[in-house]
Amino acid sequence: MNVLHIISGGKYFGGIETFLITLAKFKEFYPNTKISFSLFFDGILAKELRASGATVNIFNEVRISRLWTVLKARLTLKKILKIESIDIVAFHSFWELFILGRAVRSCRIPLVFFQHDNSSAKHNWLEYWAMKVSPDLVIANSNHVREGMQKIYPKLTIKTIYLPVKSENIEKLPQIRQAYRSEFNIALDKVVIIQSSRLEERKGHKLLISALGKIKELDNWECWIAGGVQAPSEQDYLNELHDLANSLGISSCIKFIGHRSDIPQLLAAVDIMCQPNTGTPEPFGIAFVEALYAGLPVVTTAMGGALEIVNESCGILVPVDNVNELSDALRTLIIDSEKRARLGGSGYNRAKEICDPITQINQIYDLISDIIKK
Repeated sequence: MNVLHIISGGKYFGGIETFLITLAKFKEFYPNTKISFSLFFDGILAKELRASGATVNIFNEVRISRLWTVLKARLTLKKILKIESIDIVAFHSFWELFILGRAVRSCRIPLVFFQHDNSSAKHNWLEYWAMKVSPDLVIANSNHVREGMQKIYPKLTIKTIYLPVKSENIEKLPQIRQAYRSEFNIALDKVVIIQSSRLEERKGHKLLISALGKIKELDNWECWIAGGVQAPSEQDYLNELHDLANSLGISSCIKFIGHRSDIPQLLAAVDIMCQPNTGTPEPFGIAFVEALYAGLPVVTTAMGGALEIVNESCGILVPVDNVNELSDALRTLIIDSEKRARLGGSGYNRAKEICDPITQINQIYDLISDIIKK
């Protein structure tokens, strides 16, 4: 079975890209399935996929406002489908489906659509036109996302499969903890809270910093904010976060550590993971799963995909936009080392239960294989 995944592959890097790299890295477990990738940009994702030994094709620049670039991309795709004998094509956003969906249909090749983000019945023009190409299968990364997709595709069966997430199995944890804390000049016994995410307001950085401002009398904690600027608006947002920390008198306790490629090691060096989404729920939350694999208790907002990942065995769910509840949760975990250890100790099994890579990828390819057989 030959599966072609089509994705933009632009400058932004997040959960979708992590998922595709996981598929590429686990290819040896599926000898009867060949996967390849076609991207519109030769960026970070393309580099990571090639490093995993995957076949990567790059389309020329496509702009919807320039019809000839769209037509050229469709012709290129048809050649790829024929030369590589593709059995099924997987799309990962409405933009790619809009650009190339009809080309796949004209070749009479089955089409699967992965929905990774929140949707509603009030779709934009791009979703509206993309919907004209009806997939043979829709896979949502959470029940929360599936409910939104059912409003867009009410006549289609939509399946939920939690994304496969790999445990890094970091060895020599004490040595890693000591090395990273030495790098940041922080004592081994100080409680470190981490948020690792895009610099977007919906991720809840402001709420986290505000909650920490309410416990500044405690002197045994520090917070690391991991995430690099990927757009001008994100630089403005980062400046606002610095200003907020300064105004609350906790700037010395908040470290903005920028983009990091060593997140597994960072997670091994800290004690609590917190991402209190505000407004828009997290569709799924790979960052939560990675933290659970690392043995960290997770503190997050009780909405969206987080409700399907974090439970009372491994973390604390707080009400939406409730700074006092969030502050109380963090205070409890900072003070109570036994509770931190108990919640963190359940994390690995919880993560493996819902996101074991081999199990989840098998489910994905079983569904895809059934579509091909029809």
